[in-house]
Amino acid sequence: TTHHKPDVGKTFPKETPPESDEFNTSTLGPQWQWQANPRAMWSFMNVAQRSLRLYSQPIPDSTRSLWNVPNVLMQKFPAEEFTAMAKVSFAPNSKIEGEQAGRVIMGESYATLGLKSTRTGIQIVYSVCKDAADGNTPKEALSDALNGNSIYLRVTVRKGAICNFSYSTDGKKFVKAGDEFTAVPGKWIGAKVGLFCTRSLPTNDSGYLDVDWFRIEPVK
Repeated sequence: TTHHKPDVGKTFPKETPPESDEFNTSTLGPQWQWQANPRAMWSFMNVAQRSLRLYSQPIPDSTRSLWNVPNVLMQKFPAEEFTAMAKVSFAPNSKIEGEQAGRVIMGESYATLGLKSTRTGIQIVYSVCKDAADGNTPKEALSDALNGNSIYLRVTVRKGAICNFSYSTDGKKFVKAGDEFTAVPGKWIGAKVGLFCTRSLPTNDSGYLDVDWFRIEPVK
């Protein structure tokens, strides 16, 4: 159905909902949605450092993937084509292994590019979970070791929902991660792009992911 645009008396420039977030204020931008009702211990708006801190949360015993993890922070795809990039720093708990954090393209199938704490240090990990809504387990592919704890995570989405992940340690030279992934919608939502921070073991001392900024830009 169509309808004429109402005459409001003057002409205004085209506006779109907010997409990027510098995390410089005390609240998240209205574009963000948690996967479940949020809890205070999931995140902290660090106004002094002008960043968002995501604390790792235990993956529920009833799930094998991020599909049923509540503390996943996402927003809906803003356009048919776009690039989403975030500058992040990962500080896992040195006493446990298996904490993970990074970027996700979420739907009934999903893909992630992030960081994982291991016995030998922090590893860059690309994973895909096909038909996550059916209870499947993601398949991981360990990539390079990360020297330090800061990294730029990027995903480029093109027509047909074709997603290509890449990462960089300097924000200039990017390394491709994994194969192309085709995004799909969730059961009652479209595809989403966002961030996560999880751990496999319960502990009172969680690690965290600091997100300096999250930016949506046109595909170049």
